[in-house]
Amino acid sequence: MDPIDPAMEAEWAQACDAIYRVLKRGRGVVGRGGGGRVLSEAQVLMLESVAHRGPLPVGTIARYAGLAQPTVTRMLNTLERQEVVRRRASSQDERVVLVELTEEGRRLWEAKHAVLRDYQRDSLERFAPEERRAAVDMLRKLVAIIEDQIDER
Repeated sequence: MDPIDPAMEAEWAQACDAIYRVLKRGRGVVGRGGGGRVLSEAQVLMLESVAHRGPLPVGTIARYAGLAQPTVTRMLNTLERQEVVRRRASSQDERVVLVELTEEGRRLWEAKHAVLRDYQRDSLERFAPEERRAAVDMLRKLVAIIEDQIDER
């Protein structure tokens, strides 16, 4: 590998920190918009994992959201009382409890997801048409690199 210029390394670190902060703030905006109910960033991530992957065990939701399992359990208790999610035994293994969206949870997620997609569409439109493919490819590569780094640890 080629050595990295220290100034470039500092700029990269600042850009990475800025992306993290703005994505975190963006999830908060999504949590406040759409569906008539405020969700925390963590709750948005939890619902997203179940909405995209179907019924999941609590541990899987915790890993996806990057949260401790006890924290996820507490948040799921709240969402279950609000009839956003429900728990049920797995048909393959009755010891495993799966979390799934209720009809209300699906409606809520779809409203939140619409807000998210509006923001994403707007951000892509702000790139010139000839820059869009490169922007998507770079973000995908960055995600793959970060996932590899996480898996290596």
